[in-house]
Parts: sequence; C-alpha cells; structure tokens
Amino acid sequence: ARGLPAADCGVLQGAPVWNAASVTSLVVICLLCLLALAGSVAAWTRSHFGWPKGGLAPRLLGCWDLRRNWRVLAAVPRRTGDLDLRSMNGFRTLSMWWVIMGHTGSGIFFNFDITNFSYWAFNPANYDFMRSWFWCLYAGLFAVDTFLFIGAVLVGFKASQEMDKRRSSRTLTLLGELQWWALYVLNRALRIWPVLIAVMMFGWKFAGYMVDSPFWTRFFRYVYDERCSDYWWATLLFIQNIYPGGASFGADPKFCVGVSWYLAVDMQLYVFVAPLVLIAWNYGFYSKRLFAWRRWLGGGLVLALLAGSVAITAYVVVAEKVAWQFLGVGDYDAYYIKPWVRCPPYLAGLLLGLLLHAGTTQDGKDALLYLRERAPQWLTLAPVAGALALFCLLVAAPGVYISGSAPGIPPLSNAVGAGLTQGEVQAYMALRHLGWGVMLFALAGVLFIGRGWLLNSLLSGYFWAPMAKLTYGAYLISNLLQDVTIQTMFSHPVYYSTYTYLSWWFVWVCGSYFFSFICFMLVEAPCGNLQKLLFAPKPRREEPKRAPSGVGLPTAATLNPSPGREFLTLTERSRREAQAAARGQAALSPASPGRVASHRLAMEDPELPASEPARTLST
Repeated sequence: ARGLPAADCGVLQGAPVWNAASVTSLVVICLLCLLALAGSVAAWTRSHFGWPKGGLAPRLLGCWDLRRNWRVLAAVPRRTGDLDLRSMNGFRTLSMWWVIMGHTGSGIFFNFDITNFSYWAFNPANYDFMRSWFWCLYAGLFAVDTFLFIGAVLVGFKASQEMDKRRSSRTLTLLGELQWWALYVLNRALRIWPVLIAVMMFGWKFAGYMVDSPFWTRFFRYVYDERCSDYWWATLLFIQNIYPGGASFGADPKFCVGVSWYLAVDMQLYVFVAPLVLIAWNYGFYSKRLFAWRRWLGGGLVLALLAGSVAITAYVVVAEKVAWQFLGVGDYDAYYIKPWVRCPPYLAGLLLGLLLHAGTTQDGKDALLYLRERAPQWLTLAPVAGALALFCLLVAAPGVYISGSAPGIPPLSNAVGAGLTQGEVQAYMALRHLGWGVMLFALAGVLFIGRGWLLNSLLSGYFWAPMAKLTYGAYLISNLLQDVTIQTMFSHPVYYSTYTYLSWWFVWVCGSYFFSFICFMLVEAPCGNLQKLLFAPKPRREEPKRAPSGVGLPTAATLNPSPGREFLTLTERSRREAQAAARGQAALSPASPGRVASHRLAMEDPELPASEPARTLST
C-alpha cells in the first residue's frame, strides 16, 4: 500500500500563477468570447440591414452567433415520425445527476481528502449509513451504462436510416463505402474533440494555476499536470482505458481527464462493434446470398457478442479477483473501464435502434402501428413492470451485501462476513451490465414507441431537452469542479450526513450545468455549426432528360460482392421511371437484366432527399 506523502501545510504559494500556459489559455478564452460577440453582431446587422452579404467569412463567423446557438439549445423536441424518442432527454439528464451524486459520495465521504495518494484510506464512520435502505440510490454506477445504451440506440437508428437511403438511392461501390465509413468515424471524433480538448486544457493549463491550498498543489501536480503531460495524446486517441493502464485496485488511472474513460469505451464500441452489426443487419455483409437473411445475421451477431462479453467478464471477475465494485472501489483497470466488460448495454441499445428503424420501414409499419395503438395494455405493461423489478434488484443488491456485515468498513476484497456469498458476488459482477442493458431495452422499447403512460409523459417533458444537450459538457466539467472544490476547501475527513451530501450534490449539479452552458455556447455549438458547414452536401446538377424510348420496370436490386465493382447492381427499372413513362414523360431506354443502368439507384420515394454523408450522432 502506498503511504501518505508529506503534505505542505505551510505558507501558500499564492494564486493565480501567470505562466505561459495560463496566459495562453486566457487569451484563447477571450478570443472565443470575441468571436461570439462578433458573430452575434454580424448576424444582427445582416438580419436588419442586409450586411454583411453572404460569403464564407460571414458564414464562419455566424457559427458563433449566440442567438443561433441559443435557439439550438432551447429548441422544442418533437416526435420522430412514428416514434417518440423525446424520453431520451429525461434518461440523459437523470443519469447525469446520478453520476454527480455518485462522485459526491466517492469524493467527500469515502476518500481521505487531504491527499489522493493514500490508496483510498477510508473513514469507517461513514459506512454505517450504508446499511440504510436509501444508500443504494446514491451510487450512480449504472448511469454510464445508460449513456452507452442511449448513444447506441441513436447509432443503430440514424445510421440505419442513412444506410437504407444509400441502398435505395445509389449503387454501393467499394470506394464509396470506404469513404462513408471514414466519415462515420470522423464525424464522431469531430463532435467529441472540441469539448474534450477545451475541458482538458482548461483544467490542465488554466484552472490548476488559478487556485491554491496546502493540498491542491500536490493533487494538481499528480492528477492533472503529470498525467496530462505524459498521456494527453492517449485521451485524444480514445485508448486511455487500455494504455497506459493504472492501479488495479482503486480509482487511480494514469490518464488525462479521469472521467474520459467513458468516451474511450463509447468510441471503441462505435468504431469496432457497431459497423459490424450495422453491415450485417442492413447489407448482409454485402453478400448476395446472405442479403435475404440480413436481419437474422444482425440479431444473431448481437446475441453472440453479448454471450462473449458475459463470458469474458466472468473470467475477469474470477481470474483477477475483482473486488466489490461500488463507489469507486474494486478492480478499476481490469474490469471497470474495459469495453468488453461495459458493452452489454451498448449492444442492447444498438439492437433496439435497429428494431426501431425496422418499424419505420414499409415492412415493419404494421407491427409498429399495432404495438403503438392497438396492443392490449398488458402487452406493454409487462415489460415496464419487469424492467422496474430488475432495476430494483440491480440497484439494491449492494445493500443486501452490506446489510449482513459487521459495523465499520464492510468487506470489499472478499465476501467474508457480508450478506452475499462469494459466488453470488461473482455472479452479480459478471451479469450486472447485461442486466442493466436488458432492463433499459424493455423500458425504453415501450417508451420510444409512444407508450408508457405517465412515465413517458414525465421523461418527455420540455424541461429535460435543454438539460440533455448540456449533459456531455457537464459530464467532463463536473469532475474538475469537484476536484477543485474538495482539494481546496476540505482539510480533514468529512463525516456523513444526508444534508451535507445532498447540499454538495445540488451545488455541483448547478455548477456543472452552468459551466457546461458556457462551453456549449462558445465551443460545442459553434464547432457543431462548423462541422455542418464542412460536410454540407453540394447542390447536384440535374442530368439532361432523354427522349422516351420505352417503359421501365419496377425497382429490384441484387447484391454483387465483387471487389472494386458495384455492390448493389440495378437489374430492373425504377418504379418512378415507369410512372413517368406512363405519363408520357422522359424515360431511359430499356437495359438488359444484370446490366448497370445507372451509377445511382433511383429512389423509391421521389420525396426522399439524396443521401448525405454520415451525420453526426449524439454523444
């Protein structure tokens, strides 16, 4: 065990410290404020006086228009066609509050706050309240699983929409697919990087020099300065949960921005897992023979990945002797931050997103209509009741574990003297992420089709919409805010009281969202506007019409997986051309079956827009 280092309890060094890093950070902050002011003034003068005229520079400056970004933040959420995804906002916001609540406990009451070097020296008096019935509600461990689930639902739904448009509106070439998937990854990275870099640099190069206390200097040097100086690049490459690794017991990671491990897990699943499932579900792995079985392939792949994740997790739990993982205590490096352990909620959300998209297609509309409007109450009530029961089981299990232990610190490295046996603990640790994914799949599946009664009404309210847009920034900022507060204000262990706990939780919720609002207006929304400007589709030129010379055939596509050639080849004429020819309009001359009639598949629905590059999916 690591011993306590000598703490500097003498004269403070004084703050702020104006060195090159802090001055540069201040200049960047001032520059962002000036851009926001200039963009807002330019937008106002253009709307009132018609100046400045349209052009690249005004469009770039308009990305920082505060009124424009405020409208994005305050936009009223609407239904998504036949679906109702507005309850996602409630899930996100409540999960963020739960994360801050969990960090409140782990930061104040279950950590010796004089220094973070003491290998989690516990205050035994704070563990007596853990035998109370409400203790299990404090630990926000599963909130991150909810983030993974919600993000995966959007990936499955939105990406399937784009892939369906591509399959029905143009041929799929090898080069085109490589470009599309490259944009799929690049868009996501560009969405995440601006806020991540802003928070990293603010905490590492600015905030750390603006405060001072007998304990802050050492804490900042170890947790922020040294780690970010050595491994900032690993955080930006989203590999910090794998390299360089950290202490196996206790939350002592060796990477910059401690809570960013979630972004690494999400990105790794987004890049390496989601495309496999999406290609299997939508294209049947680009195989002509497998195309008819693509839905079974995608669903089977998800189930296989779930089974593999549970098997690997069970092995890690037993082989690594993973301790009871709650409130930041347990095997952090081998278990808590690894994608193969955390992926079950993501896979469950991905499958739900695919099913929701299937329900919006021509083949699935009848089933969705039945579930949304004509299904008996018990058919939707049963999944909700089962989900709530599973929720209580997963959240309350630690309370059962602790209730049977002796007074003082409960057993954490083994189950001796606890309310559960060692085997029961290992089973819980291996299956809890799967259980949470199943719970969310059942609950969200009912809510997203528009059922769910009062619960859906509460989670779909407008109040949650702006808060949900600020969740990403609040997640990254909250940990920095808590670190600065705890390490500069507390010089002794804090004893638990419900009033103290909830008071600090409320303060950090409000503070996190306040700074997240500033970050959204100056960084996140402007960079999102720049990204839309960068990837905006170019207007297409209309092809000259040809003289009518025949009647086309209905659309029917076959798959041709030959490398370097079109994956989807048109064998029959489009329905739209047939209708146009019937009206005496121009139509293309007949083509023999199997011959490529065009480098773009005709759209089945004339109202559908041309396929755009992969859109940025929500974090």
